[in-house]
Amino acid sequence: MSEVEPQAGFPPGGLEEPPGAETGKERARRLPLFLAAPKLAVWRMALPAMAGLLVHTFYSVVDTAFVGRLGPVALAAQTRAVPVFFIMIALTAGLGSGATSAIARAAGAGRREEADRVASTALAVGLLLGLLYTAAGLLLGDRLPALLGAQGEGRRLAWDYLRVLFYGAPVFFLSVFMRCFLTGEGDARTPMLVMSGALLLNLFLDPVFIFRGAVQFPWPVEGLSRWFRWVPTLGLGVAGAALATVAAQTAGFLAYLWILFVRRRTYVRFRRGSMAPSGKAFHAILRVGGPTALAQGIMGAGFGLVIRILKPFGDLVVAGYGAGTKVDMLVVIPVFGLAGALVPVAGMFRGAGRMDLVKRVTFFTYGWSVFLAILTGVSAWLSAPWSLRLFCDDPRVIEAGKVYLGWMVFSYPLMALGVTSGRLLQGLGLGLPYLVITSVRLLLVTVPLAWILTRVGYGPQGVWGAFIAGGVAANAVGLSWVAWVFRREGGGRKMSERESP
Repeated sequence: MSEVEPQAGFPPGGLEEPPGAETGKERARRLPLFLAAPKLAVWRMALPAMAGLLVHTFYSVVDTAFVGRLGPVALAAQTRAVPVFFIMIALTAGLGSGATSAIARAAGAGRREEADRVASTALAVGLLLGLLYTAAGLLLGDRLPALLGAQGEGRRLAWDYLRVLFYGAPVFFLSVFMRCFLTGEGDARTPMLVMSGALLLNLFLDPVFIFRGAVQFPWPVEGLSRWFRWVPTLGLGVAGAALATVAAQTAGFLAYLWILFVRRRTYVRFRRGSMAPSGKAFHAILRVGGPTALAQGIMGAGFGLVIRILKPFGDLVVAGYGAGTKVDMLVVIPVFGLAGALVPVAGMFRGAGRMDLVKRVTFFTYGWSVFLAILTGVSAWLSAPWSLRLFCDDPRVIEAGKVYLGWMVFSYPLMALGVTSGRLLQGLGLGLPYLVITSVRLLLVTVPLAWILTRVGYGPQGVWGAFIAGGVAANAVGLSWVAWVFRREGGGRKMSERESP
């Protein structure tokens, strides 16, 4: 990183720093670098974020690839467990984005103590939510997978998977929030490195925990199985996949603890004077993160409703959909990386009073995200016969997943526009638009239309077509909202503190 003097708004010194620590002044150099090259700033944040998303996605992909070796019933059971896990992701990603946005805007305006308060408050909220989520999940028990259409052996396997995840929920909540602290201050590289290490651990533990007897690696790396014949296995099945994930997340949590509380080279600090949770900081998190968490929860509920709509078509279609969504996760990484970069970048530019740069990086991100969505979507569809084999060898499952991905080629560009709009508005401190966009897409269009189309004879293809229709409706709302914000700012009126947290 080149030597650039800190601009107004970032304290040039005078803060207590432990010996050898990277100072707040050094962290503050990100802002002038971002202001000097705004488009480069997007890539500086997006590329490490993409790498981090790739690592995060591999958690799910690796688990699914190994579980797929247990057969279509096990794969369908894990797929039915996803909506419950998605709610946990909704709470962490939603409130975490609120913390990211609040920290980024505080850092851009040079309000370091405010950033510290936000981080301390987010940790307290994360611990409380994690404990509540664990308690609620264990109280509901195996009724949860039954609500999602699982029966018999599939219901038992789904609960085996979920029970382990519920026990690990507090660690998951705290880890995600800690990652958001680093992202909010402009550091996307460190979370990527932490997640990479955790992924490697997860990759090793999965076959050890899942299989009994010989380790079974999925296609195209079956040959590795003979090199791991000496490794003892526990034979825990789908529960082993969840246990491997929780163990890896715990390792990542310990790494974040060391970075934030022992090494202490971050802009955000947990000091005695700013450790107490703050109602004002909670409001700043909730104003953006609350609607976002609710929106993510709606996505999880929508996923569960889609699985229920697909129930009459059998476990093979559900398994094919589950495998296809794992390919989805790889396709959207570039889009989510670019759109996610807008939260801290737009937040910092907003804090520095440079809405002109916010507009510039927004249109830049729209163009690149749509281009990458088309490129990766077509590639995923063309490679579907091979990529889907990673999750299941059954040709009927592969065919169902291939049909799904063929429809999604038309949905990915719409998704790119919608995600970019929502993330931009989050970065500006506006959480409500993301909730409205998601509600329109899923609750008003996709789920009702999918139910109608399957009832009039269109089969699973009716569900895939409903996804596209939902994307069109969501973009009509999202793009209109962005245009309204930009017209208001184009008139010369800055967002007041009353209009943003």
